[in-house]
Amino acid sequence: MDGYLSEMKQELSKEEIGSFVYSGLFMTYMQAIRFLTDYLNNDIYYGAAYEKHNYMRAKNQASAAAPNTPLFSSSDGSIRKRSTDLV
Repeated sequence: MDGYLSEMKQELSKEEIGSFVYSGLFMTYMQAIRFLTDYLNNDIYYGAAYEKHNYMRAKNQASAAAPNTPLFSSSDGSIRKRSTDLV
């Protein structure tokens, strides 16, 4: 995150920077849903190298987002605080 912002901070609006932390978590969660959907639809979009490949991809993405999941619904402003710290 620091490396990206060191290069791009001047190009981003305050709104974009304020959404930075949430956006990364959301994209990870969204990808988990996409892999799971593909698995349930017989692997027609991403394809699969082995049985349950997209199911495993979905689990891995969900696991990557899981430690941060409380940030999605936190009422204490965790996302807002972490994002505004970047501005």
